[in-house]
Amino acid sequence: MRRSAVAAISSLAITLLFPTHADAQFGGLVRRAAERVVKKDNPSSGQSKIDEAAVTHLLTGLAEEAHIADSVSRAAMAQNAGVVSEVDAFLRRLAAFSAAQTELRREQQQYQSCVGAPSQELTSMASAGASPNAMSFAQRMESMSDDEREAFQAKLDKLENEAKAAEKSGDLAEQARIRAETQKLTGMPMAPAASPRSPAEIRKMQAAGNRIQQCPMPKQVTVPQPEPIVVRPVISENGVTKLAATATRAIGDSTGAQDYLTSLRAMYVGNTSIEGGAKAAGMDKGQYALLRERVLYIYANSIMADASAHPSGFSDEEYETLESHRSGIVTAARRLKQLGAF
Repeated sequence: MRRSAVAAISSLAITLLFPTHADAQFGGLVRRAAERVVKKDNPSSGQSKIDEAAVTHLLTGLAEEAHIADSVSRAAMAQNAGVVSEVDAFLRRLAAFSAAQTELRREQQQYQSCVGAPSQELTSMASAGASPNAMSFAQRMESMSDDEREAFQAKLDKLENEAKAAEKSGDLAEQARIRAETQKLTGMPMAPAASPRSPAEIRKMQAAGNRIQQCPMPKQVTVPQPEPIVVRPVISENGVTKLAATATRAIGDSTGAQDYLTSLRAMYVGNTSIEGGAKAAGMDKGQYALLRERVLYIYANSIMADASAHPSGFSDEEYETLESHRSGIVTAARRLKQLGAF
């Protein structure tokens, strides 16, 4: 089968979706703290105003967070190399299967495009004839081998030449014999009252059938759909996040695999990256956390879920500032999600 080469998928390069339980707990605590001071009528009350300088400092902090989280996450992947390798192997099998399915759909579309015109010609010629067996004959031509088609063609050529001679001479007996021979050859009634097909018309139908035969058939897919894998889930016991002793979490698609790898990273990242981000931003940790909460959890999360969203909780000036940095904020948020730090 013609197939595109399937590149291996690196677990450190895939996009991941949600923070793990431990990180979500921290985010929830910060969110509740922010909600106590954020008022709908005065969104900036009780906290640093979101302006150009604040967003610039925050983006610097988020870049440092990504740097720290990347270092921690690499160590986490190395420490859990066995399960990471298992997930990566599953993703490669899934990618191979997906590529095979894509190639099959491409070949099917190509085949349908190829057979479309001659099939319509056959249908039109068959429906225009008086014989109820015309469609059956068209299907028969489609299934002929090359040798059968050559033999059929030779007989038709002979009958066509004989028919022309009989028509020119007015030999009715000969014309009747040719009709009978043609009926025997094609399986379609050739009585004069039925407006029989001439050998020339039959040759046109055969030509259409030949064109269909030349269309490459889609190849059978030989790449099997990968079976789900079962891994040890990330759990939290007594405030400690760790891998369970028993493999009970099933992974059957790329989303599940991505989510699991994110949870592995987040298990080690914790709040270390936030502390480093606050220092790089030159801000107090609590102030930085509140600003981070509003920009990432409220603004960026909404935008990533719906690009047309207009999250509330910001003054007009603050929202305009955030919008002017939309690309940078969303890029930073996605990177931190990938690393399990958000």
